[in-house]
Amino acid sequence: MQIQKRKQNTFINHNSTYDFGWLLNFTDAFSKHELQQSNMKQLPKAFVQNDFLLQSEIYIYNLEQEQFVLQKMELYPNMIISDNQFLILSTCTIQKMKIEYREFNAQGLKLCNQLGQTYLFFITLKDLTNWTKYAKRFCKLSNFLQKYTIKERTNVPNVFACVKNKNNSVYTVNIFRLQDFDKNPSLYEQLMNEVNILMSLKHPCLLKYCSLYEDQQHLYILYEYWVGDPLYKLLEQGLVLNSTQISNIVYQLIKFVKFLHKQNLYHAQITPQNIILLRNASLDQLQIVLINFAYREEIGVAQLIKKLPKQWIPPEMQLCNVLYPQKIDQFQIGCTLFYLCVYKPVIKGSCQSFSKSIENIDISFLRLRQEQALSEKSILSLSQIDLLQYLIQPDPLKRKDLSELSNHHWFVNEKAKFKQIGKQKLLPSLRTILEIREQSSMEVKLTRLTQRLSITSIESDDDEDISLQDLNCSENNHLTEFISILNSQNLSVHKC
Repeated sequence: MQIQKRKQNTFINHNSTYDFGWLLNFTDAFSKHELQQSNMKQLPKAFVQNDFLLQSEIYIYNLEQEQFVLQKMELYPNMIISDNQFLILSTCTIQKMKIEYREFNAQGLKLCNQLGQTYLFFITLKDLTNWTKYAKRFCKLSNFLQKYTIKERTNVPNVFACVKNKNNSVYTVNIFRLQDFDKNPSLYEQLMNEVNILMSLKHPCLLKYCSLYEDQQHLYILYEYWVGDPLYKLLEQGLVLNSTQISNIVYQLIKFVKFLHKQNLYHAQITPQNIILLRNASLDQLQIVLINFAYREEIGVAQLIKKLPKQWIPPEMQLCNVLYPQKIDQFQIGCTLFYLCVYKPVIKGSCQSFSKSIENIDISFLRLRQEQALSEKSILSLSQIDLLQYLIQPDPLKRKDLSELSNHHWFVNEKAKFKQIGKQKLLPSLRTILEIREQSSMEVKLTRLTQRLSITSIESDDDEDISLQDLNCSENNHLTEFISILNSQNLSVHKC
């Protein structure tokens, strides 16, 4: 006997004889108070709309008409826009909604934050699927620890390798304590600003963002897998960079900052602490990423100064006269280049802070003139001194344009030198280790590691660790092996 399948609920097309809005306005699924607490805000007049990711006709509650009406909505990276109003998605949690009446149903999304909520109901299943996919990428999700398993702690504070339970895919996650944000709300603003940048932009020097999670105690930023080390920590552990490797790092900084400036952004915290040298790269193409963006429209000069060591503060910032904020990045790239050329740790493996380690380093335009006068006795080559003079000029207007500096003869000379070395072997990759381990788990069930992880406060390097009882990881970061491989390929000559 053939059993007839029950007819599934279907969407009502607004072009049919039925008005799709009647179902939403007919139901008592929403309280009037909820509908009036909209979290969408007026769009600034200066906002420039770029190409949208999605555009659809969607039912949304209209406060003036006090009913659901059909409106055109556009989805951009981390933002939706409708009728000159906008909503930042990274501030919102997302929840699926379904309203049913007889054989009819309406399906949509509820985007909720501290200001209120916005309801979106879609005409077609295709629109619902596409908008849900993108919204999940930008909104705050939940149940991270149920969906992912922490595997290993990396060498970057609060950053861990993790595996998705559903398919054993490997990711990297950065975990923050929410209580730290309660103590200092500006830290949260800075972090979310960086998340917004990562959501909206793609560049080799930016981490590849995947999604954002939050629970009652922690915030989780999930990235495509990466493993690396702060440049400062590597130098403290004994890494010696040759002039070719230094030029590679500085060249990447210049190209990346040039890219940021085209987006009307700047970093403002370019220090060796915030430069990550990736391990899953080759020695001939050392890859860096920058973290901890200080940029935020509302941030003041005084707040920026507090975050920086004195050598990395350009003269115009000290005078609180920052008319060209992008010029800050150029000055800090110059400081980083100077540091990489002259810095040697007093004791290898010391745990002193970055600010403490540079107390006696003079990074100034006057010091450059002195080095230039020393000629052959100088630690710096004439090419390096020439480039540095353009970067750390006291007058920001005299700092050369980054387009010109990317073609500086020091980079040309170092690239020519590198061609004589030949290709190098790949750096050890933690991903390979994790993937092999996950393959073996098909035969032997992995026992969870008993080591307790800790997440340090984001306020200071000196704060005590706090324990996360439900996270477990290994300490095997292969840092010693990584440094030895780098140093084994190192050129001892620093001058061009």
